[in-house]
Amino acid sequence: MKTLLGILIIALLGQAAGAIDSSMREIRFTAAPSGDEPGTDASAVGYHLDVAQAKALYEAGDTVFADARPLEHYEEGHIAGAEHLDPDAFLEAEPPDFVFIYPPEQRIVIYCPGGECEASELVAVRLKGFGFTNLHILVPGYPGWVAAGLPTEEGAP
Repeated sequence: MKTLLGILIIALLGQAAGAIDSSMREIRFTAAPSGDEPGTDASAVGYHLDVAQAKALYEAGDTVFADARPLEHYEEGHIAGAEHLDPDAFLEAEPPDFVFIYPPEQRIVIYCPGGECEASELVAVRLKGFGFTNLHILVPGYPGWVAAGLPTEEGAP
C-alpha cells in the first residue's frame, strides 16, 4: 500500500513539474536581439531587457515596472514608481489587485535582484495566466538599475 501511494505521489509531482516547465518554455525568455530599439517587439512575452532598454521604456512613461522582490526589499529601495508584485501574492484566494488595475496588453517590466533570481520569471508566468501578453524581464535586476544611477525611491507600496 505504501509503495502504491509513493508511486502515485511521484507521478503527481512529475506532472506538476512538467506543467511548470512547459509554462516556462512557452514564454521563451530570450536575450534581446542586439541593435534593436527598446520595446520594438511590443507583443513579446518574456523579452529580456538590459538596463539601457529598460531605461528607455521607463523614460517613455507608458510602461509599468513591477518589483518581484520580497516586500522588505521593496521598502528599502525600488525603481521609482514601481509596483510591488511578490510571486506569492498569486497564491492567495484572490489574485493581487495588480491584475485588475492594468489591461492585459499593458507593457510590464518585471525585476528582482537579478542573477540567479527567478522571481521575475515566476511573476511573468503568473501574469501570463491572467492574460497579460506584453511582459519583459530586466535581466540585471534592481542592482543593475542602481549601478546605472537611475531613479529609485524607498517606502511602502
